[in-house]
Amino acid sequence: MKVRHVIRILFLSSILISGCRQSKDTPADNSAEDADLITVNLSQFETAGMITGSLEKKIFSETVNVRGMISAPPNGMAAVSSFLTGNAGRIFINIGDQVKKGQLLLTVNSPEFIRLQQELDETEAKLIPARAEYERQKMLAGDSITSRKALLNAEGEYKSLKARHEGLKANMMLLGADKTPGDGFQRELRILSPINGYISKINVEAGHPVSPGESLLEITDPGQLQLKLFIFEKDIYLLKEGQPVVFSGTGKSAGNCTATLKTYSRAIDPETKSITALADIGSGCSNLVAGMYVEASIVVNSSEGTALPDEAILKSGDARIVLVKSGESSGEIRFKPYRITTGRSYGGFTEILNPEGLDEVLVKGGFNLIMED
Repeated sequence: MKVRHVIRILFLSSILISGCRQSKDTPADNSAEDADLITVNLSQFETAGMITGSLEKKIFSETVNVRGMISAPPNGMAAVSSFLTGNAGRIFINIGDQVKKGQLLLTVNSPEFIRLQQELDETEAKLIPARAEYERQKMLAGDSITSRKALLNAEGEYKSLKARHEGLKANMMLLGADKTPGDGFQRELRILSPINGYISKINVEAGHPVSPGESLLEITDPGQLQLKLFIFEKDIYLLKEGQPVVFSGTGKSAGNCTATLKTYSRAIDPETKSITALADIGSGCSNLVAGMYVEASIVVNSSEGTALPDEAILKSGDARIVLVKSGESSGEIRFKPYRITTGRSYGGFTEILNPEGLDEVLVKGGFNLIMED
């Protein structure tokens, strides 16, 4: 690209250095000679995709950068196991399947399950005559026909059988069985889903031996996922509940998901010198998986400032400059370099601390213009 009267970098730098003698809170000398201007014709302006713009009011945030992971709260993840020994029977789910609370997941063939049903039926059968004998002894004792010892024996036998019966019924309910005594034995123990969610892990196959407490599969409810963050000791004093959090998966562009800081621990891990904080994930975040590592920024302070897009700010040595439109005539646009003092940067914008005189600035394409030899 050929540009008329383009200032070479070294010459521009000498201008900027001399301009540094001014107060850093005011623009460079506005009365410089026309030779200081950079001139571009309209064709070159359009071809290079140059754009002018003005200063904007932007919210600048002070952030704490941390790392963390996607996790599920205790009620948002379930490890499914069997209460009884046996062998895995039929398996009705696969990795990634969505399941509802109470849905049948698999069956377990358990002789112990059959024995429990047998005991329940036998206890039920003994309970009926024991109750009748107890009622009979109470009646006889009321007429002083039987001894108090016989009444107490009948009462003890009945209440012992009743307690055993209630305990066996409670066990059957805990196992998810709805068997009524006398209906016949259920041959398979049915394992049901304790929560809504998706199958995240399966550790069993048909015929696999099953033991109580052994995790057969895991279920995760994505609707309850949360953000677990690890904050170093030096940043703890900046934390407040309710602060916004911006996060993304490692390697992805930042800022695609938001969360709100919910709580944080008050004890420092002696090994990592950090604390754990939890944040509620906002709506609109998809494809999140428990265990996924993330990079996050906690917004700890925000205030308004006058700003320009980062692309509008050019570097020349240690100086920061912008190109301000100074005029347009005969199909040409003239720009004058101004030295600026910058402040905070956030979201693609940089704060300008000396905005006076920056009415119309080249916000795109200035880098190529300055670098033209």
